[in-house]
Amino acid sequence: MATVYLVRHGQASFGKANYDQLSPTGWEQGRVLGRWLANRLTPSAVFGGNLKRHRETVEAITTGFGSQLPDMQVTPGFNEFDHNEVVTRYRPEWQDREVMTR
Repeated sequence: MATVYLVRHGQASFGKANYDQLSPTGWEQGRVLGRWLANRLTPSAVFGGNLKRHRETVEAITTGFGSQLPDMQVTPGFNEFDHNEVVTRYRPEWQDREVMTR
């Protein structure tokens, strides 16, 4: 019987110009998870969305894992919804980041 492990991407760079990348904490989270997974399992497949933070999380996990993981099979259905669009539809004035910050 197969086992499926669901892993959310590491901490992204909230509040930065490019949210779609891991923060330093996110990179460390991935490496820690990779170290934990090492010697516990041998993945036969890795799936993720097409966002940069998804690829970076797999890269960080691979570093901690200590050996190569299968290439990530990109499945856009794993992408998150556009949170900026949700926020600005709720409060159009928040499209201006300075207004939203205040």
